[in-house]
Amino acid sequence: MNNHNRNINNKNNNWWGNSIQRVHSSSWGWGTVLAATAGHTSQGEEGLGRNQGSSSASNSCPANVGAVNTSQGHANAFSSSKTALSVSSSAVESTETTTEQNSRSQTSLASTFVSSGGESTSTDDVNASVTDSDSDSDNNVDSFEPLPLRIGKFQQGIYNKPIVLIGCGGAGDELNRLASSIVTNLGTDSSSSSKARSILMDMEEESSASSLSQSNNNNNNNNNNNKKRGGIIPTTGSNARGTWVLSHSDIQPLLSSDSSNKKHQLDKSSVVVLDFDAPSFQVEEGKNSKKLTQHLTNLAKALYEDEGLLAIYVNVHPNESNMSRAGKERKIELESAVFDKYSDYEICIKSEGLDATTVMAQKLILAKNSHSSSPENNDHPDVTASNHDHTPNGNSSSSSVPANTGESNSSSHDIDMLTDPFTRMLTWDTDDKLALLQSISESQWAAWDDIEWQLQRLLARAFLPPATPGDKTSINSAHHTMGQNAFFLSLSFPDVDETKPYVEAMCKDVDAMEFRADLLTCRDDRFETLYSLQKIRTMCRPHALRAPALPFHGTVIDDSLPVVFTVRTEHQAGTYPDDDEGIENMYDLLNLGLRAGVEVLDVESAWDENRRDSLLKEVESKYTSQVLGSHHVVGKRVTTEEAVTLFNQCSLQGRAHGSKVVLSIDSDEDDHQAIDASNIAHLMAHKNHQPDIPHVSLILGEVGQFSRVINIPFTPVTHESLPFVAAPGQMTASELMATRLLMDIVPPKKFAILGHKISYSVSPAMHNAAFKATNLPHSYSLVDMPDVQELIESDLWNDENFGGMSVTIPHKQNIIPHLDTLTEAAETIGAVNTIIVQEGQESFDGSTKRILLGDNTDWKGIYNPISRKLGISPIPPLSEGKEAEVSDSFDSDVVGVALILGGGGTARAAAYAANKLGLKPVYYNRTPSKAVELVARFGGRVAGSLDGPDIVDPILEKFNKQENTFHEQKDNEEYPSVGEILEDINGEIHVVISTLPAAAEFTLPEWIIDQSSNGGKKPIIFDVNYKPYWTKLLYQAEQAGFDIVRGSEMLWEQGVGQFELWTERTAPYKVMKDVVLSNCIPKEDEED
Repeated sequence: MNNHNRNINNKNNNWWGNSIQRVHSSSWGWGTVLAATAGHTSQGEEGLGRNQGSSSASNSCPANVGAVNTSQGHANAFSSSKTALSVSSSAVESTETTTEQNSRSQTSLASTFVSSGGESTSTDDVNASVTDSDSDSDNNVDSFEPLPLRIGKFQQGIYNKPIVLIGCGGAGDELNRLASSIVTNLGTDSSSSSKARSILMDMEEESSASSLSQSNNNNNNNNNNNKKRGGIIPTTGSNARGTWVLSHSDIQPLLSSDSSNKKHQLDKSSVVVLDFDAPSFQVEEGKNSKKLTQHLTNLAKALYEDEGLLAIYVNVHPNESNMSRAGKERKIELESAVFDKYSDYEICIKSEGLDATTVMAQKLILAKNSHSSSPENNDHPDVTASNHDHTPNGNSSSSSVPANTGESNSSSHDIDMLTDPFTRMLTWDTDDKLALLQSISESQWAAWDDIEWQLQRLLARAFLPPATPGDKTSINSAHHTMGQNAFFLSLSFPDVDETKPYVEAMCKDVDAMEFRADLLTCRDDRFETLYSLQKIRTMCRPHALRAPALPFHGTVIDDSLPVVFTVRTEHQAGTYPDDDEGIENMYDLLNLGLRAGVEVLDVESAWDENRRDSLLKEVESKYTSQVLGSHHVVGKRVTTEEAVTLFNQCSLQGRAHGSKVVLSIDSDEDDHQAIDASNIAHLMAHKNHQPDIPHVSLILGEVGQFSRVINIPFTPVTHESLPFVAAPGQMTASELMATRLLMDIVPPKKFAILGHKISYSVSPAMHNAAFKATNLPHSYSLVDMPDVQELIESDLWNDENFGGMSVTIPHKQNIIPHLDTLTEAAETIGAVNTIIVQEGQESFDGSTKRILLGDNTDWKGIYNPISRKLGISPIPPLSEGKEAEVSDSFDSDVVGVALILGGGGTARAAAYAANKLGLKPVYYNRTPSKAVELVARFGGRVAGSLDGPDIVDPILEKFNKQENTFHEQKDNEEYPSVGEILEDINGEIHVVISTLPAAAEFTLPEWIIDQSSNGGKKPIIFDVNYKPYWTKLLYQAEQAGFDIVRGSEMLWEQGVGQFELWTERTAPYKVMKDVVLSNCIPKEDEED
């Protein structure tokens, strides 16, 4: 390993002068850059020596430097390869060498391949061809149509079948406990936990589950009417007639998609447990155990291959879990042939499932054996430190363990006894023993809690939409994961436990961890490799400041830091063997990464094309991992043309979601080569209508450090706390961001929220916290103006560093005439809540006109939380008029209805979201004409009252006649009631969205409460008000047991959407959520 020493003051490393401009002053070398950035803060306003008062172009690097990375694939990005970077004239005296650099840049690009046919052409031809291809685009927006989004095999809203857990359980009954966790988290109603029991009772009573000693052809499934959805389904057990086992024919009718059997169909809250060391195996040990094994193997194969169920191999450590001897033998025999073959994902468990008394006994016995075998050695294992490595925070629980009670003047025999932990415990009194047991119990509880979290994360990854190359909008977009100013930290310890002291500090600066499997001492041990990956996740979990949102059945996992899974081979700057056997094993390891649900899989592009194709087919058929195609050129220089070819190669024929090319150079004069090749590869992809994917373009070694500064997407970094770097030339995220700020590659942008009477707004606190967490130098302020024209004439609007804006009442419609273009959502909704500043195409005079794009993320703030609770895909359909598939938690025979209260701008966003959710909007508003306008734009029905079916609610009738009512009865006589509409369309209310002010103190009519209490489905209640935290509507819904969504959730969800539109990277979800909640949750002294 190389020491963490860059020799920054060494003249040989003075890439600043060599790569940007030749400068006369020796004070502006790399050492000076670091000195200037020593006081860098997240807002980028201190310690950088910037000319705060100037905004002229001469005071910064040209905008096209940033465009190289922020607008990759567009024509204006190409200009960066021909233009020397400039430095503030107040700091560096410009020299004549700019022309020299222009010349060598242009020469290096003069004969570049611009077509797949390999024709050579000049850079002017490249520019011309790209200009021609863009000539038909409106407002210089890229006209390339993205690939259609892929649909995943297990995608939320698509997959609704049981989940299979397969493996050999230990003494902790791990498979059934994990199954119980799934049922608890995915169960759709309170009866879900009892469903499996009724199935098994029917199976046993009607002999549909056959005794091993009888024929296995009894498939009596005639009486399934009392089956309840959701629950654990053991596949083997014992009764008075002996051991029974389920067959495929027993379960298959309950998996039918026949709508007539819909109510009895098993869904994904049902878990089929295939435990090959269940108690029945111990009963049948001997002649029938092999028969039982074969039955379960046949069932596993049928459920996996014929039914396509999502299967997870629960890989329980045979020794650590106290697995039976026969179970250990069975695990060895079946792991490859059955467990791995008939499963999609994998989770590893050691002793986390054991109870405290078992763990204590294990450790005491081990300690006693250790003492007996080495009586002269007093360095025994500490029995008080039980299972620390498995706790989420990795902390010891030993503080609660009693101290040694031995006397200081003990005899040598007494001392010998007291140093033996087993004997020492015998000297403790009952309270001390109970304290030890309590300590171990707490540690085991925390360890198991983490295992359940690992499983939830794995399922959440499986339920995601798969990544689509070139996609820039979905929740699983590589343009966010590998986005602008995102960093991943390369972990290079041979044992992941060595990482623990540095994790908290590292997580603050990076967006992902690179798991270098090739560097692990345990890399040839399947279990330990996967378990090491789980350990990294556990260590990062409490400190995952920048973790993106990961939806999981009505909630969001916000503490899972993404992992880049890498197996770097010897000829690619790694250590893994790259002979035939090594490459075969490398692909096996990569497949293990997929089974672990990694966010990014690094796939080297240089090796066996057939194996790579098989791996990519696996990714495309059922996994959601993003593929980063990579290639490292080590120890030799390639031409720029060859480097462009490498970028194309790393796109993996359009199947990769990102590409990474790392070059070698002899002189820092060529440190722009990687970015030049990247730009040309982007232009070629655009010309050939190939997906636009993020490019990571780097140069190895100290000589290539500048390439890391100008590589804006997904840069690998080290950390100042680490004792060494993973690769020569790596820099810290802080160094890179400070340098980019100083060079104006990432200039500080100004954002704001526009509205009137908005002093209460939480948006400034939320967005500034997000900028700080991601170390971006931007600022966000509040602009309270009664007239939009005042903004248009303001310095902020006309500032070259104006980055965008949030828009709230009353300006969501008034701002539209001042924008250049609108997204489909903003145009359809007729309101803008987000302004994005985009760089347009460079004109002939060198100027670039900005483009102001209007978008609307309010609807996402409504769609996202409701879709999670309904079990609908987090990606809405893109085709206009196409409805989403609604979860089976509601009957498909009825029309799902979204009851929308109010008729203002938020109601329009709600109607748009309802259509995306596949629900029919029904509007109730005090002014019917506004509701009619909503019907004209979004479809649906207008309700004249909130009366139920054949019911006139006296309270509502009185309410409707009051002053300031929501409608006048005479105006609404021509409109049917909500109940009449439901009867007419055979509808059922799935969601109620109230956009009414909290001061209205609206509550639901009693018939909706009563209907749900009498067996009807309980609708989700969404109140868009985020203050007060408890409106009367929410309090009523909570008392009735309805799922609720607060306006505070809408606030941070739409804010997350804005942040990602502005920054082109993932948002720190938990940071933004916590800021909103801290401002919305009432303090104790504010509560009633």
